[in-house]
Amino acid sequence: MRRALTKSAGRDGFQTQSELRARLEGAGLSPRKMFGQNFLIDRNLMTKLLDAAELTASDTVLEVGAGTGSLTAQLASRAGHVIAVEIDRGLIPLLTETTAGLGNVTLLHCDALERKSEVAALVLDELRLRADAGGSVKLVANLPYDIATSLVINLLTGNIVFERFCFTVQTEVAARFLAKVDTSDYGPVSIVAQTLATGRR
Repeated sequence: MRRALTKSAGRDGFQTQSELRARLEGAGLSPRKMFGQNFLIDRNLMTKLLDAAELTASDTVLEVGAGTGSLTAQLASRAGHVIAVEIDRGLIPLLTETTAGLGNVTLLHCDALERKSEVAALVLDELRLRADAGGSVKLVANLPYDIATSLVINLLTGNIVFERFCFTVQTEVAARFLAKVDTSDYGPVSIVAQTLATGRR
């Protein structure tokens, strides 16, 4: 059964809700709240995310929270290289299975944020290696709930220049990034994000 599901999902990497549920159950897994896991199962939303990134064959993409690889495989078909970061040890075999044969994907099993206050050295080293090779660097991800704000702010203020950030987050997080002056959501996150980038929803 698992092999058939892999073949079904493997045509373009996208996994429906039933395929994802079957893969997780087959591995004895379920979404883990401690990692802020949320799985993107809407193909239309995923396509919007991919189209917004305007990926080219020279782009390096950072995907944080790669999960079972549904978005990862789509990114690999459009970008030059994908750095897929996943913290959950249980998901690594499923992610590896989905991306098998994709020579332009680097899988990193780590927390994207060290001590929740800075981007992990392993991630930064891989980004620098790819950035030095030329092309643009972009974040394209269905971000884990718990680290979304810290990760984006750290990447915005870091030394590696990102051309574009395209990500899904909870409504309240998006509101803080895009809040106008004199609104209840306006604060430090809004100021940093709007000083260093032009945002749109």
